[in-house]
Amino acid sequence: MILKTEIVTEFDNSDWDNLLKKEPTSTAFQMSKNYDPYREAFGSKPLFITTKDSTGNILAQLLAVQHFPNMTSSDSFKSIINNYSTLYW
Repeated sequence: MILKTEIVTEFDNSDWDNLLKKEPTSTAFQMSKNYDPYREAFGSKPLFITTKDSTGNILAQLLAVQHFPNMTSSDSFKSIINNYSTLYW
């Protein structure tokens, strides 16, 4: 099975949340608006991470927060985030 992982900073919030509502093991911490306090306080960006199968069905999803002010100045990390938005497994 070929899996494709995508990392994007924009995702339709209602689609994101509706997918989570279908999964009984999801939590409120994964909801699309969970990053809002970080955005308002620090200017952080959301990272919507999905893993899809070869037909495009989302198998997994994760909301992370990209918070540059407190991140290390690692050039390699910035390069990964800025240059690669799709990972193939």
